[in-house]
Amino acid sequence: ADRTIFQGHVRVTQGTFTLWADKVVVQYRNREPYEITATGTPARFRQLPEKGKAWVKGSGRRIVYRIHSDDIVLSGNAELLQEKDSFRSDRIVYDRGAARLKAGAAAGGKKRVKVILHPDGRK
Repeated sequence: ADRTIFQGHVRVTQGTFTLWADKVVVQYRNREPYEITATGTPARFRQLPEKGKAWVKGSGRRIVYRIHSDDIVLSGNAELLQEKDSFRSDRIVYDRGAARLKAGAAAGGKKRVKVILHPDGRK
């Protein structure tokens, strides 16, 4: 089989990365997982980018973790939270390795990005 499907209350964990969803499809190439697609109402993930940093949390109706490029694509009411900052759009791409994101048109989406930033020491 080139893919495996998990349904119900699914949790996927890899190091400090955890993904929760109603349904998860794992696709394989050469017997190695290369893409994980999670759907839910919403599907959610969290990751600790590095020790001493704050958790990065995200949600969307669909989350695709592209293992080969080490990025996560959130779509359908996508939201990403980093410390007190939040980003909302129809599509957000989060680069796990660089801890960077693209949202809206830059991520192939069609809607504007809503960004709420809280500079250090201010609320």
